[in-house]
Amino acid sequence: MMPAKRLWTDADDTIIAERRARRASWDGIAATLCASRSAVIDRARLLGVPPLPPLLRAARLEATREPLKAGDPRAWAVLTEATLLAGTEYPYPPLDLADVEPDVADLAALRLAA
Repeated sequence: MMPAKRLWTDADDTIIAERRARRASWDGIAATLCASRSAVIDRARLLGVPPLPPLLRAARLEATREPLKAGDPRAWAVLTEATLLAGTEYPYPPLDLADVEPDVADLAALRLAA
């Protein structure tokens, strides 16, 4: 048995166009309208809703670029963005390991444990 034909309203059309312009998923729009995903996509095509433009990607660095060193501010900012460490300096907590010599007994115990 075929499902009943959907009678689209102007409000439905507005929801499809506006939500898709805000990058809403087809599934989300379909759930809002209590319609199937394919029906919403077909209706959007009939309305002439343009496809979404691709998200802008950051400019690619040259492949020959040297890798960033540990603690480089650019790398640290990306890694800590939206965390409690955002805005802190690398390393966190501040360490000065250059003056620390490893204990030979500790190193031997680590090797045995592995």
